[in-house]
Amino acid sequence: KRADRSCVIVGELISFTIELTNTGGFTLTTVPLTDTFDTGYLSYVSASPVPSVVSAGQLSWANLGPLTIGQKATVVVTYTALQSTLGGNTLNRITATGMFSGVVLPVLGYDAPVRITQHDLRIAKSDGGITTTPGSILTYTLVYSNAGDTALTGVVLAETVPANTTFNLGASTPGWTCANGSGAGTVCALVIGPLGINGAGGSAAFALNVVSPLPAGVTTLTNTASVGDDNTHGADPALANNISTDSTPVDAAPDLRIAKSDGGITTTPGSMVAYTLAYSNAGAQNATGAQITETVPANTTFNAGASTAGWSCSDGSAAGTTCVLTIGALAGNGAGGSATFAVIAVSPLPAGITALTNTTAIADDGANGADPTPANNTSTDTTPMDATPDLQIAKSDAA
Repeated sequence: KRADRSCVIVGELISFTIELTNTGGFTLTTVPLTDTFDTGYLSYVSASPVPSVVSAGQLSWANLGPLTIGQKATVVVTYTALQSTLGGNTLNRITATGMFSGVVLPVLGYDAPVRITQHDLRIAKSDGGITTTPGSILTYTLVYSNAGDTALTGVVLAETVPANTTFNLGASTPGWTCANGSGAGTVCALVIGPLGINGAGGSAAFALNVVSPLPAGVTTLTNTASVGDDNTHGADPALANNISTDSTPVDAAPDLRIAKSDGGITTTPGSMVAYTLAYSNAGAQNATGAQITETVPANTTFNAGASTAGWSCSDGSAAGTTCVLTIGALAGNGAGGSATFAVIAVSPLPAGITALTNTTAIADDGANGADPTPANNTSTDTTPMDATPDLQIAKSDAA
């Protein structure tokens, strides 16, 4: 008995040829054959001639005879290799006997040792358990290995620059194919080359720059790495561990700010006061649903004509009316603008009023986390009022 090769890769077919030759001095009338195989390593595919009985781990031929003197019977059995043997295990054993004129001849047994090999590339990706921030460098460590018993060639690591990052060449292992600053979606490869057996491997660094500011709604960065070879040593039996994904939390939120100013004026009853509201997002993440809120201060009415268009209250709205101006999306890193909120001081003023005081506030929809510095989300300005009673009297004798 012989195998068509002494070494086979997991998943491949292997054929055993069994030759029974009558070297005796008489014809064999009955020649039964049994082929026993290890179902843990081999899976039966086919045989020629077809066995009389096929059962778990055993094939039987009732009679391959008669065989005349010097005549040969040939059987070919094909199996699929299931798993690595890590050595020359006895996978397949034949037993044959012959019968002449009712006399059973001694049983003959023969083993055909075959080594079944496999490779098993693996990769594990880790950010070290950190939480990153916009504008920071994020470095992933890629640990790769071959857990199989077949040396490999053409091993390559593959990465895709994840969304909201760019590739950092200087902080990465030398040899990655993408250029420094490559944007999201760029495919990068690192050639490892040959790789030994039984856990041989190494590690590589893949570094990224986190964009700043981050788009609204981004709370994590997710990256996937993979490892493969040139497939000259058969298919990897466990492809699931050829890929590894890691998600890194991002500590980022909008930081809205507002400052209110009347320009340092002193006003008078019946005059207009125009407040300039300078707003911005100093955070490292874009905001959504930003709004400025005002309340018409005491002893004034709202002046729509002198205000920025879009305030929710109507011209002439009285003191205590809440007015809202929708800004919407607001980028981070200091992006902002200004708006005007104008009021007219009533005339005459009530006794005892020496100033007008007004407070404004800015907020977003909260979808991107809490504002880290809420104290600067409001601003108050006090405008002095130049007003005193002006008593007059006229006396007449009515002549």
